[in-house]
Amino acid sequence: MVLVESVGRTATYTALLDSGGDCRFGVGDMGVHGAVTPRYVREKMGEVVGGSLVVSDGNLSEETIHTLLEMCSQNKTPFFYEPTDVRKAVKPLLSPHHSGMTYCSPNLNELNSMLSTLPDPPAPLLPINLSTAAAQVQNIATATSTLLAHYQLGVVLVTLSECGVVLVRRGSHTSPLPTKDNMEYGAGISAVWYPCTSPCTSVISVSGAGDCLSAGFISGVLRGLDQAAAVSAGLQAAKLSCGVSAAVPDLLGEGSIDWGHRAEGQVLVVA
Repeated sequence: MVLVESVGRTATYTALLDSGGDCRFGVGDMGVHGAVTPRYVREKMGEVVGGSLVVSDGNLSEETIHTLLEMCSQNKTPFFYEPTDVRKAVKPLLSPHHSGMTYCSPNLNELNSMLSTLPDPPAPLLPINLSTAAAQVQNIATATSTLLAHYQLGVVLVTLSECGVVLVRRGSHTSPLPTKDNMEYGAGISAVWYPCTSPCTSVISVSGAGDCLSAGFISGVLRGLDQAAAVSAGLQAAKLSCGVSAAVPDLLGEGSIDWGHRAEGQVLVVA
């Protein structure tokens, strides 16, 4: 399903990186995403909700994202949201169908933006690095648990760059991840920190690493992998992205991921 806009420009993004590969500034032209309107996605409802998983990032309009959430919620189709940036991170939370957001993958800044929408928001979470991670991940898990409970979200995958990810979800961390065939969560909330135990040793660019992490994780979910294996697939994909200048490395493919590997995690919250 491809939408061709005769008078539109293909979306482009230019990033300015520092010597360590971190993105310091970016300029993008995302106007063509406006062609994906609520009316268009409703016309394609069969194709959209008939899929195994719907994936959207924050570049779509708020109205279109709300329409997708409504459709997915009504048809029990999992919905994965990649926030894109701090301004766009809150779009799904403003929808009356926010509980239809099965998965989302904010970084720490995007998570703070989402937390600010709570009736009694916590203090902003502080920046994290390798020396402070062990002391900070519990605070991240606690704050994310509050967000998840308030909006009745499914799984929040907080990406922490070289510090790995914190995964907070409804149900036990040993339960299957939600899929089209099984949207049951189970009782309570659990959280696990998965440190990055095999980081990229020669970082060229971190631009695109978060998207590759999400892609690897999603692929793991669609393969029916358990939580630790799906997280491992995401971390492996992110590592490959960090080692090249392209946002998505040419070598990233089915054969470049060890699908049998399970990430080592530390349980933070069991409610």
